Amino acid sequence: MEDPATLPEVLVEGERPKLVGTGSLNLEQPSQGSSRLGLSLREIPASINVITQETMQERGLRTVSEAIQAATGVTVGDHLVSPGAFSMRGFSGSQVRLLFDGLSLGPTGFVTRPRDSWNLERIEILKGPASVLYGEGAVGGMVNLVTKRPYRGTLGTDVSVSYGSFNTVRAGLGNGGTLWTDKLHYRIDASYQNADSVMGVQHT
Repeated sequence: MEDPATLPEVLVEGERPKLVGTGSLNLEQPSQGSSRLGLSLREIPASINVITQETMQERGLRTVSEAIQAATGVTVGDHLVSPGAFSMRGFSGSQVRLLFDGLSLGPTGFVTRPRDSWNLERIEILKGPASVLYGEGAVGGMVNLVTKRPYRGTLGTDVSVSYGSFNTVRAGLGNGGTLWTDKLHYRIDASYQNADSVMGVQHT
């Protein structure tokens, strides 16, 4: 009787495919505006969109209105000299609450003028009733603008330059760090945009 044949060992190697760009979503990141309990995006029982600064840069979302318009289920009406109007789930205007670093800015008609997105770390959008958290004016949802934080320990600088159609030139510069003590930090951001359009040269 012949001995059974022994096959050589087979070694299979592989690696997890890498996501391109900002395709990864950090569900463990705490949501500043969607909960007052420090819950993460995974733990909050609500529909939430988070638009990061990386996403804004990749998609060319230059203003807050353009960034919010990129979220599903949200529409934005924006004019050069008029307040932006956010609409979610059939509600708009004063029925959508606008926050700045988690603090209410007041009626949207006074605070939603065209705003550059360069100094924002991310935009949180909560779709659905949020009056329990923010009272009157949050029937349709909430938009929270989260600004960039200073670099801690060492000085850091962010630079962005782009050129597009209609001779659009856009530049952004940010600098921040720790001063004399580890309890004092600073952050400065500036942006510039110039474009040719049917309305003539615009500087912002």
